[in-house]
Amino acid sequence: VQLVIDVTDMPDNVDWDLSLYDGEGNDLAFSGSLFNENEQIIYSALPGRYYIVVEAIEEGLPQVNIS
Repeated sequence: VQLVIDVTDMPDNVDWDLSLYDGEGNDLAFSGSLFNENEQIIYSALPGRYYIVVEAIEEGLPQVNIS
């Protein structure tokens, strides 16, 4: 299964990073464009549990939202 994760239409002046982890917390993929550009991860996934982390960096201070 191809897993496609997109983060789009972000507010101005915010840098977003996108990470994908497996169920054991291992880092599988990362997207870290500069400034407020769209982020995308495309990953060939096997059945299982995955975690997506979207990090918003505004004025140099990280904020982490996990979904």
